[in-house]
Amino acid sequence: MPAHSHSVSSKHPDIPASPLTWSAPQILRQSGIPILIVPRAWKNRPIGKKVLVAWNGSRQSRRAIADAMPMLISAEEVTLLIIDAERKAELHGDEPGADMAAYLARHHVKVELRRVTSGGLPVAEVIISHAKADQCDMVVFGAYSRPKLSEALFGGVTRTLLTEVPIPLFVSQ
Repeated sequence: MPAHSHSVSSKHPDIPASPLTWSAPQILRQSGIPILIVPRAWKNRPIGKKVLVAWNGSRQSRRAIADAMPMLISAEEVTLLIIDAERKAELHGDEPGADMAAYLARHHVKVELRRVTSGGLPVAEVIISHAKADQCDMVVFGAYSRPKLSEALFGGVTRTLLTEVPIPLFVSQ
């Protein structure tokens, strides 16, 4: 039988409505599963050794921590970051983050609790600045914890993080 040669394109075609053409927010919303987003510029650098967890007490934050637990357990350092806890005191209790930090510690996560104020800066900017300052190699967060209309009209932490962060992101919703 004669050999057949097939030319294979080195570029995948853009197929409308396929996951290959979806943006990170589309994949997150449509898939219903957590995703790890690694910026192209990250190259072969480690991921998950120094992790920042953005914690706001929401269902989405709890889900992100549960989904990321295997990575959090194996991380060398995990910072549980709470920004402006007083804004949502009903979600945080008397000692914001203490219960979640204890939960993580019981699962052998090497966790440090850090409570900060935004000082009027956008929350996403505070997350980014802390992740960079601590030389984190992954940020874990729960997506779309604000009402969908508010997120659509005013943007939000999720949109900013998914489009602007040069650090790998582990995202659940």
